[in-house]
Amino acid sequence: MVPATGSDPGMRECLTSLLDQNYPYFEIVIATQGHQDPATSLAEKLIQDRPHAQLAVGASAHACSQKNHNLLTGLEHLNGRPEVLVFADATRSARPDWLTELVRPIALGQAKVSTGYHHIIPGDFRISTLGRVVTVLGLHLLQAFKPLTQTWGGNTAIARDTFNTLNVPNLWSQSVVDDVSLAALLRQNKIRVQYVPGAVLTTILSGLTWVDWDSWLARQWIYLKFYFPISYLAGGVFSYLASLTTLVALYSLFASAVGFASPFSPWFAGGILAYLFMLILMIRRVHPKPGPLLSFTVAALTAVFMASWCHLKTLTSNKVLWRGICYTVNRRGAILSIQRRTSSTVLPVIGSGEAARDLGQISRNNP
Repeated sequence: MVPATGSDPGMRECLTSLLDQNYPYFEIVIATQGHQDPATSLAEKLIQDRPHAQLAVGASAHACSQKNHNLLTGLEHLNGRPEVLVFADATRSARPDWLTELVRPIALGQAKVSTGYHHIIPGDFRISTLGRVVTVLGLHLLQAFKPLTQTWGGNTAIARDTFNTLNVPNLWSQSVVDDVSLAALLRQNKIRVQYVPGAVLTTILSGLTWVDWDSWLARQWIYLKFYFPISYLAGGVFSYLASLTTLVALYSLFASAVGFASPFSPWFAGGILAYLFMLILMIRRVHPKPGPLLSFTVAALTAVFMASWCHLKTLTSNKVLWRGICYTVNRRGAILSIQRRTSSTVLPVIGSGEAARDLGQISRNNP
């Protein structure tokens, strides 16, 4: 199940890598927003002569995020055969064995849900681009810690009976995000998520601005705020302490250089910064193409402060800006209203029962 939108220059290659997986038998549904979406015409061309692929064309969302709406539209096109549902993004490139690796734990009966993650391959070495690389790399490493493993929407497989039993379509029909809301639902039902290191996707990004990085990272924090408030608070405290420690170390080093600090300050600052540099070297070795060491180091130190800044911005916010759409959300992550950037009209969200009918009786088609 691949929701797609827009005209990302790398989308053709990424979709092709998903369409041509080395798996004995699978079906792929590419779900788009409408016929005016550039992704629709691209998908129509790519699925020609591929009988295992189909296109699901939906409309604008009125009760959930647009990505969720596309996913729900795609679910309506499923037949009764698939035993496992796999969710991927249209802008991630996959190795030919990715699907096999991701589904393996479910096929072997080791788990009901499995997930992988991705690496961002920088197309340039701007600090803002490498900052996003470092941030994603940090999240990637956290996936390996079982207590913190959670589903990532661009790389998740789930047994269909589990998906239906949990009534995930009903959850998605009202929520602002797919993966974090699913992760919270799985946690509530004590269903373990199996992390699959071999199911790694790649994303090529270049030309990212500071605003792009800031907007993306703020969304990651605010999703945690709605669905994992304790993790949100703990992560914020950690980021503030890390920022403060780094700032004090840099200040102490500067003060020592100009003669305004005690003789012990350089040792303190040097020890802290040496420790941070060691950590940066360790995580850099994990990335397939991290870029120049100096730029990566500066980006990693900048990422510490960016994490604190974005967390601070979300403390009192209940709005999510995503692909030109502003979602106002309640404390449970359910959408209250939707405003599109190209329009001044605010669309109130209808009740959950009406939402299910508006989305084509999802609960009836996928009980």
